[in-house]
Amino acid sequence: MIERAPFAEVAVHVVTGPRPGGWPAERDAALAAISAGARIVQLRDKTSSARELAEKAHELVTICRKRGAYVLVNDRLDVALAAGADGAHLGESDLPWRAARRIAPRPFVLGFSAATAESAREALAAGADYVGAGPAYVTGSKLDAGDPLPTARFGELRALLGETPLVAIGGIASGGAAPLVRAGADAVAVISAVMGADDPGEAARRLVAEVLAARAERAALAAKRHPHKRG
Repeated sequence: MIERAPFAEVAVHVVTGPRPGGWPAERDAALAAISAGARIVQLRDKTSSARELAEKAHELVTICRKRGAYVLVNDRLDVALAAGADGAHLGESDLPWRAARRIAPRPFVLGFSAATAESAREALAAGADYVGAGPAYVTGSKLDAGDPLPTARFGELRALLGETPLVAIGGIASGGAAPLVRAGADAVAVISAVMGADDPGEAARRLVAEVLAARAERAALAAKRHPHKRG
């Protein structure tokens, strides 16, 4: 069994999505991404029943735990808890965030979608373990995603969130992650970039390397600006 890295250090969240071959192909793409360095799989499935979703989540949990990866479930806190997942990601139209935090105390991970300063403050107050913001770019994976956020917004959210990780999502492909991380995101969540790739493992490997390099650049720039600040 591989020891898991701290959640906040994970560079890439792989979100499951449609792939030729159905669920087995989606699962295998996610596992290839894990082997390539992605350490979080978020199960996103808008069509399966709760029972089917729980079965998929349990399958992922069984496999991913052995590989040092976390499993989150999109939208469905109940399914995440029933399947023994590590956490859930909730949007603004899902279960109220404060209620979710009461139901699922830490170390269960809760991520909330917050694209504005107001919603980011609400997420912090509700006990978010990370905040997802997007869409970063135009995306076809979520039809109601809205217009892309200005890149500067990720810097504004970073300043508001303190130590809480900021995860950018929406239309991110190779080459698109670095500007977001330099601006303020700590990690990226991707669907099509991995699920739609001919080689999901290689796609994930490139994204992980890109995020880590951009993090290093941001840290080096911060050190130059604040040479006497520690950590």
